[in-house]
Amino acid sequence: MYKHLGIHPSSFSVSIKKFGKIARIYGHGNYDELLIITEIFIDEAYLPPYDLHAIKTIIDCGANIGYSAVFFALRYENSTIYAYEPDPKTFQLLKKNAENLNIVCCNQAISDVSGEVSFFVHPEKNISSSLIKREDLYQSITVKSVTLEEAVVFAGDNVDIFKFDIEGGEFKIFNQKKQAISQIRYITGEIHTDIVNKEVGAITDILSATHTVTLMPANHFGRYICHALRK
Repeated sequence: MYKHLGIHPSSFSVSIKKFGKIARIYGHGNYDELLIITEIFIDEAYLPPYDLHAIKTIIDCGANIGYSAVFFALRYENSTIYAYEPDPKTFQLLKKNAENLNIVCCNQAISDVSGEVSFFVHPEKNISSSLIKREDLYQSITVKSVTLEEAVVFAGDNVDIFKFDIEGGEFKIFNQKKQAISQIRYITGEIHTDIVNKEVGAITDILSATHTVTLMPANHFGRYICHALRK
């Protein structure tokens, strides 16, 4: 299945060949990670559908263990990727996957709060952890947090790509942040209306003030893939 990517399973790591470059990535060896590898490296879910040039700065919001950040690093080797992951355990694997690549790892959430926030960790699926509490089985921990404005400033005020996949937390970070949003050239990610019980327009109405927004249904009811290119 992964032969054309040059993936060679070796314990809990694989070698990825993409865009003529090779990186070794690590994981826990579970089924969810195989699905994510397929989504990112084979389906190229985060490859912009636009002809973007001179990509220098990327923010990966909800980097998890770093597969999307590695994808960006291989695709845009002259860029700097700021990968945000608040869960301290997940962050350790993110750092391992980011070694020797153009990735700056940030052990913080991006939210509507500067300082500290509650973060809800799924006991088995770290990809489901979120700023939004969904079920009692989630463990609440306190993590460091920055606002979207602070993340943009830290990245140098102008961001070429902003990727988000934060399980409903996007409704917090895009809430009326028009100045910071206007400093981002291209925004992409998954909107989870099913988690927060809000209409997708709560985000797209804000983004459309400065960006041309395209939505596509995701592979889960109530979720959408968002592409937003600055006007």
